[in-house]
Amino acid sequence: IAIPRAKVSEMFREQLKNNLVTGGAGFLIFIFSIVLIVRHFITTRLADIANHMKSAANKKGYASLGPIEVKGHDEISDIAKSFNHLSTTLQEAYGALEGEVASRTAELKARNEELQKEIRYRIAAQESLEQREATMSAIFRAAPIGIGVVEDLVFSQVNAVICQMVGYSEKELLGSDSILIYPSEQEYLRVGEEKYRQINERGTGTVETKWRTKKGSLINVLLSSTPIDKKNLSSGVIFTALDITAEKEAEQNRKYLEERLARSQKMEALGLLAGGVAHDLNNVLSGIVSYPDVLLMDMSDDNPLKKPISIIQNSGKKADAIVQDLLTL
Repeated sequence: IAIPRAKVSEMFREQLKNNLVTGGAGFLIFIFSIVLIVRHFITTRLADIANHMKSAANKKGYASLGPIEVKGHDEISDIAKSFNHLSTTLQEAYGALEGEVASRTAELKARNEELQKEIRYRIAAQESLEQREATMSAIFRAAPIGIGVVEDLVFSQVNAVICQMVGYSEKELLGSDSILIYPSEQEYLRVGEEKYRQINERGTGTVETKWRTKKGSLINVLLSSTPIDKKNLSSGVIFTALDITAEKEAEQNRKYLEERLARSQKMEALGLLAGGVAHDLNNVLSGIVSYPDVLLMDMSDDNPLKKPISIIQNSGKKADAIVQDLLTL
C-alpha cells in the first residue's frame, strides 16, 4: 500500500518529538539528580564548616577554636584550610593578648599599690601638717611671750601678746610694715642689719631694741628671729618678742643703788682714814697746845718770845679743833 509522503513525514516528526521529549525528560532527571548529589555533597561540607564555626562562636576561650577536618583538595577544603589558619592565628593572637593583659594587669596592680602607698603617705603627711599647724596655733595662743611671722618685712601673723605689748589690734598689724612699731627708721635699720648678720652666721638673730606702742610710749624688747627657710628668707621669718622694760628699769635701779653703795663705802673708808689720822694728829698736837701755856706762865710781857709762842699756842688750838671735828665723823 502506498503511504503518502506527507503522512510519513508527519509520523517521523511525531516520533522524533516523542523521542526528544522522552530523552529531554531523562536528561533533565539526570541533571537534577547530579545537582542534588553535588548540592548534598557541597551543602553537607559547608554545613559542617558553618556548624563548627557556630559552635566555636558560642563557646568562650580560644581553646574552642579547634581545626576543621580537611577533605579533598577543592575550594571547600581551601575554605576549611583558611579557617584553620585563621583559627591558629586567632589562638596565637589571643594567647599573646592574654599575656599582654596579664602583664598589664600585674603592672597596673603594682602601680595601684604604689598609688595606695602614695595616698597613705600623703594622708599621713596632711594629718601631720594639720597637727603641726594646730600645735603652732596652740603655741601662738598659749605662749606668754610675743610670737609672730614677718614676710618681706610685713606682719603676716601675730599672737595676742604682741597686740598687748604694742597696743595695736591684730587687724591693724596684719599687712602692715614692721617699721610701724619702731621709734625711728634708724633703729629699724640697725635691728634689721644686726639680726640678719647673726642669721647668716648661726641661723638665729637676737637683738635688744625699743618698740613704740600705739600710745607713743617706748618699751624695751628682746627680739629673736629665725627664718622659716634658711635658703629663702623671703618665705618668712618667725620671731619672738619679750618685754624687758621692767628688767631694764630694775637694772637701772640696781646700778643706781650699787653706785650709792660704792660712794657710801668710799665715805666710810675716808672716815676711817680720817679718824686714824686725827688720832695721830691729836697725840702730836697735845704737846703743841699744852707746852706753850707752861712757857707763858713764867715769861714776862716784854719777852720777845712771848708773842711767837702765843701764835704757836693759837695755831695748835685751831689744829686741835679741826682734829676734834675729824674724830666726830
